[in-house]
Amino acid sequence: MLRRHLLLPAAAVTAACASAQPAAVHTQTIATVSGTDFRAVVAARRTGGGSAPTARVTVTTYRKAGGHWRRLAVHRLADGFWHVATGPRAICRLELATAGGRT
Repeated sequence: MLRRHLLLPAAAVTAACASAQPAAVHTQTIATVSGTDFRAVVAARRTGGGSAPTARVTVTTYRKAGGHWRRLAVHRLADGFWHVATGPRAICRLELATAGGRT
């Protein structure tokens, strides 16, 4: 069985601003990486408003089965700031690697 590793940036793991008021729900895909049978999607969901809106960052994993992508799990990575999580170069490196080290 191949084992996959998901490497994620520290920039997406910033502290949340506890005093921010909830804003309209908005989700943005930050990064996607796919192999032949496995896919990971990193997304931010805006959870606060104001001058420093907050976001919940998640990674959703999928496995290809029967020609279709089936969702495996959603993992909550962190709460952080919306502009940090969704800004240019928010993800520095995102890759899938097999247990043998192939990327």
